[in-house]
Parts: sequence; structure tokens; C-alpha cells
Amino acid sequence: MCVSSKPLGLLLYIAQKIILNFKLKAAVLVIAVNSIFSLGLKVKNEVILNISPVKTPFSLFNLYDNPIVNLFEGINGEIIVARGSFLEVFDKNGRFLKRVGNLGEGPGDFKNIIFLKKYQNEYYILDFPNLLNIFDAKFKFRKRFYLQGKRNSPFVFDFEISGNYIIAAQFWRTFMGEEKKENKDKVISIYDLNGKFQKAIFNFSNALNLLGDEAYLNPNICTFDDLICVTFAALNKIWIIDKEGQLIKVKTFGINSWRKIPYSSEREEQLRKRGFDQAKILAWFLTSGDWVYDVSFYRGYILINALRNKETQDMNLGVSYIYILDKNLQNINSLIFLDKYFLGGVGRKFLYFVRYLQVPSARAKTKIEVKKCVLERF
Repeated sequence: MCVSSKPLGLLLYIAQKIILNFKLKAAVLVIAVNSIFSLGLKVKNEVILNISPVKTPFSLFNLYDNPIVNLFEGINGEIIVARGSFLEVFDKNGRFLKRVGNLGEGPGDFKNIIFLKKYQNEYYILDFPNLLNIFDAKFKFRKRFYLQGKRNSPFVFDFEISGNYIIAAQFWRTFMGEEKKENKDKVISIYDLNGKFQKAIFNFSNALNLLGDEAYLNPNICTFDDLICVTFAALNKIWIIDKEGQLIKVKTFGINSWRKIPYSSEREEQLRKRGFDQAKILAWFLTSGDWVYDVSFYRGYILINALRNKETQDMNLGVSYIYILDKNLQNINSLIFLDKYFLGGVGRKFLYFVRYLQVPSARAKTKIEVKKCVLERF
């Protein structure tokens, strides 16, 4: 049966309005409807967590000026929160279970936890800037090693484990001759599961040619089907490559919705003359546009978590706008979000959206609300 596009568009518009105004506890939020069957967020459960003050070296404390909370899903469905040098583990109902780690240099200690990943019933915990710690399912320490080669930066921006390899978003620079002229920087390092460097892939010039300033191009990665997705913070572009670094697909997303960071060297110089240091300059540009906070693979979809800072009087200074792509980088939805919440973590089962219930503080016990959501097709 052939259906006229105008009545169909009107039907979709009316359906969208009904959904957006239908207020239930487990409301479905559908922000963009591109077809009769569209993906939306459904709240399955919500919990309140009381998270402890951050404990980390003083030199790293300013990392917590940004109120984003990183959550991780445990092997048995626990909710895990990183608080600098330790993890707080809660059950699925928000009841506190245990604390893992302390500030220190010994086995099982941390300086500043960046990421936690699960692989083959173990936890891989990345400590600043590139020390990878491995714990069993009960958080018993097993071993640790540095993700480090001869010429790569020590800082790891993101990592994944796929096919018995550790894939790290980590700048790798090669040099030629005595003048040490840079020759095609790489942005991904691949290690075996014991931390032995294997190779570096994917030229950083893919991003640098589009913006021109490295400070706004932190890389993020996720993996699926033995492939690697790569994004950079200030760009609304995603690449899919194989483990040899060969380009499979590339896509510009958010053409109509992405708010570009208004970076220019002239504007940076103006801010410097106004007394802004480099950290404040970076913050000024980032908060003036959208930026990719994370990219994840969730139940067959690629999720790009773009953070948009808002002029607001409430306690939550940014909202996650989620772009959803399929494996072929086709748009599933234009954009979805949960108002006043940011996407704090992506697990195998749930998406964890977070907002503060009191003024954000790294120095005091703080109460947050966590909504556990799923993507459902309608």
C-alpha cells in the first residue's frame, strides 16, 4: 500500500508531540522521529547514590572541576563510580557494597582512575596516565603494566579490549633524521594482553587537517566486529578502521544539529591578552560548542555522546546529546537526550544517565541520581 508522504509526516509529527507530552515515571523520550519505527530512551529504573569526596594528588584535582561523573557497569550489574584514587561499588539498587583502591603507588593503589573496562570476567582499570591494572571479578588485584612504547605519549585518552588486544587512543610520534622532524603522527597504539607494544595505526592528520589545533582533538574509540571506531572531541566526524589502520568508512554526523567549537588562533590570542591561562582558554572554547565526550557500542548501535554545556541556573552544567548510528554509519535518529542529565556510562544492559541532586563538589560527599535506561524501538 502506498502512503502519501505528507499525511505520514503529519502522523509522525502528532505522534512525536504525544510522546513528548506524556508524563509517566518510566516515560519514553523520543526527540527525533525519522521513520515509523524509531529508537528512544526508556527509563527502566532509578537509584540515588551518595558518592564520597575525591581523593587524588593535588596536581590532578582540577580535573574534577568539571561535574561529569564517570559510571561503570560491573560484571554482575553493579554500579561503579570512580573517585580519583579509588572506586565505590554499589549494587543495582544503589546500596553501597565496597571501596576498591587507595591513593598510593603499591599494587592495588591508584593516583587517578580514568577508565574501567570488562574483559573475560576481569576488570581492566586505567590509572593516570597509562598504568593498566587488572583485577578479578571480586576486585582482587592480579597484575599491572604500563601501556608504553619507545615514542608514544604516556597519556592514554581511551582504550578498548578486542580480540586479545588492548587498543589505546594514544599519540604515537615517529621521527626522521637528527632534526627529529615529525612524520605522520599515529593516534592509536595496539598492545597484547600483557602490555607488549605491537604497532601504531591511523594518522592524526585525519583530524588535525580539519581543525589545526591538537588541544581540541582528544581521541575516543570503541570496537565492534574486530573494527575500531575513532572520534575526536571537537569534530562531528567518525571513522571506522580495521586493526591494520585501513579506512573502512567515514561519516560526518549532526550536520543540522552540531554546534561547532568556534576555535581560531586569533580568538585564542585575544583571550590570552585578557589574562586567560591555557586551561581557561581551552575551557572557554569547549563550553562554546559541542564536543564528543565518548563513543560506545551498545546492542548493535554506535552511540556518540556529545556534551553540550547550557546556560542554566540548576546544578547540572551540561546535557548529553546522543547520536545513534548503525554499523554502516547510517543515522538511526537525528538526536536523543534526557533533559538535565548527562550520559555517565554505557554498560552491556543499561545506559546510565546522571544528574546532581546538590551542588557538585569533589571535596564533599555528594548525592546524585542515576537513571538506568535502555534504547527501545517504536
